[in-house]
Amino acid sequence: MRAGLILILPLLLVSSANGRLTDPECGVWTNPFGPQSAQVSVLATVDVDDAGPLPTQLVAVRNGVVSRWDNSAWQPMGVPGVQSVQSIVSWDADGSGPQAAQLIAGGIFLSPQGNNYLMARWNGATWEQLGHEFVQDVESSFLMALVPWDADGSGPDPQKLIGGGVFRTLDGVSVNHIGEWNGVAWSSLGGGIQSSFSDPNVSTMTQWDPDGDGPQPRMLVIGGNFTSAGGVPVRHVAYWDGSAWHDVGGGIQRSPSSGKSNVVRAVASWDPDGVGPLFERLVVGGIFEVAGEVAANNVAMWDGVSWQPLGQGTNGAVDELLEWDPDGDGPSSPQLIAGGAFSAADAQPANRIARWNGVEWSGMGGGVVLSQAPMVAWDPDGSGRFKLVSAARPTELMGSDLGTWITSATPPKFSEVPENAAQLVGATVELEVVATPDVMHYRWRKNGVELADGLTAGGSVLSGTATAAMSIDNAVVSDSGTYDCLARNPCGPTKSAVATVAVFRCWGDANSDGAVNNADLSFMLGVFGASTDNLPEGARVDFNADGTVNAADLSVLLSNFGSKCVN
Repeated sequence: MRAGLILILPLLLVSSANGRLTDPECGVWTNPFGPQSAQVSVLATVDVDDAGPLPTQLVAVRNGVVSRWDNSAWQPMGVPGVQSVQSIVSWDADGSGPQAAQLIAGGIFLSPQGNNYLMARWNGATWEQLGHEFVQDVESSFLMALVPWDADGSGPDPQKLIGGGVFRTLDGVSVNHIGEWNGVAWSSLGGGIQSSFSDPNVSTMTQWDPDGDGPQPRMLVIGGNFTSAGGVPVRHVAYWDGSAWHDVGGGIQRSPSSGKSNVVRAVASWDPDGVGPLFERLVVGGIFEVAGEVAANNVAMWDGVSWQPLGQGTNGAVDELLEWDPDGDGPSSPQLIAGGAFSAADAQPANRIARWNGVEWSGMGGGVVLSQAPMVAWDPDGSGRFKLVSAARPTELMGSDLGTWITSATPPKFSEVPENAAQLVGATVELEVVATPDVMHYRWRKNGVELADGLTAGGSVLSGTATAAMSIDNAVVSDSGTYDCLARNPCGPTKSAVATVAVFRCWGDANSDGAVNNADLSFMLGVFGASTDNLPEGARVDFNADGTVNAADLSVLLSNFGSKCVN
């Protein structure tokens, strides 16, 4: 589903034919727009000819000046007003009718007559005032967010344009911080919002379809600083169904034991499986510790019934949320992108920008420099493969004000893999790998189960299980098994080759009965010549750890035949 200019779609881990787990949508930051110096405050996309042949174009606002990227150069579009542009959207007032989509700017502007107003429209040559909403107090009144809202989807009703921000009236109509523009006049949405705190506002909005093709209409979701909407008690997030305001599961709040403030700064809808059976989820970001009654660090998801945390969340504020589908009709599900004042997500490094793949958060390259900067999903060639564009200044592109994330499937690759090992009880077993590029962390596994440092049930001690080199000290027979290592970078985890570890009570004792006897010899002869990969589970007859049951192993057994183990 798409809401106005914001595309909302996710990503799931997929498994390749060789069993390697990969996230195919990783990559690097690049800048196709040329050097720029001014900070971009607003990003949007616009389809200048609707279903015509021209591609969707990128619009940016720098220091109040609007420019359009025509896929080769920036084309100036002038200044809507001498005050501030806060939001730009593309609005199709007549749906499938003959009118082209309009480019609308919101903020606080000054007309040539000296009047302050909140919206301007690009007429193809210049900006003109939209509506007549005279604003008395410029310091405390401005439009913070705009979103087109189509309540009936493909139904006959045209899109409405919704404006939210800090204002009491629009064109003399009492709206209380949120109003609906139908192309002619402003109207109130159920009385707007109110707050028991100072500075009430509606700062972020999106569309959300909770039941896909079901009977429910598309909902308008708002976030900001408020405690009621249309008289309904809410906490900083609410939705409008076309006739009434509704609470969203108790909203968001701070932990009872914390003195931190709480606020919603971003809302987005996100489809966890693209064209699959799951419905869109509503995702909320900001500064909070609890969503409903569920612990959630600064980001949480509402599935229509209950709140859910997204992993461990982030260690700082989430200011931006965006749904992004990098491969269109390809196999990857849409991803959820979060930007904000955080350095980690899921306790993994994520420098002010991270992506959620439905299972976990991961960083994106070296991250970005700025914490409060717009993002947009942009399809420059109409292929359905959307580029992620960020104005937060990627660290790899110092001196550039825009960056585009280019996907390239480069998960970790192993140049050295763990080797088979055979040791006696009490010895140390060492396993090691070398992987590139940009491995963020490692995790060793035994028989497919992840390991952790510390004392095992058998009495051995594991160390380095989250590094490239793992040790088993004071090894015991139960440490025998198959071991591999998962190496993870932003492109996902890769599994190393498997190494077989065999720990013996004494050399030649294949069945660990404490003696080297006919039972061991009989078993060895039955599998003689076999690769260790094809031995029955628990079989340990590869005494020299060369991967094959051969004459060298038989020699070890025969040289110790008839002996008893000390251990």
